[in-house]
Amino acid sequence: MPDAKRNGGPLKVCLVHSPGAGEGDATKEELLEMLARHGYPATYRGTDEAEWERDLDRSYDLVVVAGGDGTVKRAGLALAGKDTTMAVLPTGTANNIALALGSVGSIEDVIASFRAAPRLRLVVGRARGPWGEWRFVEGVGFGVFARTMRYADEMRGDDDQVIRRSERLREDIDLLLRHTRDHAPSRAELWLDGELHRDEYILVSVMSIPSMGPRLELAPEADATESLFDVALVPASDRDRLEHHLIEKRNGRSAPHGALVRRARFVEARWFGSDVHVDDDVWPKKRPALPVETPVEVTIEATADRIEVLAPGRWKEGR
Repeated sequence: MPDAKRNGGPLKVCLVHSPGAGEGDATKEELLEMLARHGYPATYRGTDEAEWERDLDRSYDLVVVAGGDGTVKRAGLALAGKDTTMAVLPTGTANNIALALGSVGSIEDVIASFRAAPRLRLVVGRARGPWGEWRFVEGVGFGVFARTMRYADEMRGDDDQVIRRSERLREDIDLLLRHTRDHAPSRAELWLDGELHRDEYILVSVMSIPSMGPRLELAPEADATESLFDVALVPASDRDRLEHHLIEKRNGRSAPHGALVRRARFVEARWFGSDVHVDDDVWPKKRPALPVETPVEVTIEATADRIEVLAPGRWKEGR
């Protein structure tokens, strides 16, 4: 990312900032000062401002997003198909999108890396289901993780914004572990580019990037610059392996997660359960008073839209 436009003149830069995304991270003033010091004086937009996404329709050259995966996704979708580059500062909890792009380390170091960072074009996915049509950046999931997301949303209040990132990650892993132990599997029929997979699953994740949730890396080879999804399948028979993986992850160690991973351009799902998520949006949003009518039928594919991003660590080293 050069300091000036190709046709001359300074870059027009916007900082999108989620003030409560991470305890201990830089303040609004510190972020603006660091950007200016590295040659990127910026206009500020806070995610607590009304209709901040609409402001991104202005002709910015670079939009720098300091926030969690939800904020990055919202900004990215607002910029999809536009001639604007997005950069990500890792100030959220899990920072799955930032990790996938190699935007890791201190905020100052990430900003300093902009100048030499390559640009990539991320695919925007589309999931059609009972909710209508939702676009996504990270992925679509069925089963225990969607259930855990709903419970986490219900449990958290405004005071949770001050919890340290490491503590929040541990809390999220603990909650997912508890649900993994008692979550009833659901029958599913999945067509991956026409090939049928049928089983009882506790988790199905159609992923554009390697990790989701509390940095749960189910698809380490996922590459969102391709119109292909990595589909991670955890059948009920592998519940114990996923549980062991989460226990080890909570304790800072690694262990196999038991997911079978397949690749597909087009996914059709018939899910005989009630828990689905598209990025950070859960369906149904609230726990339903009555059973959800099943099967829940969902189709997942890439769109023609792309999000241009800076990737300091490239998508995957060596690719």
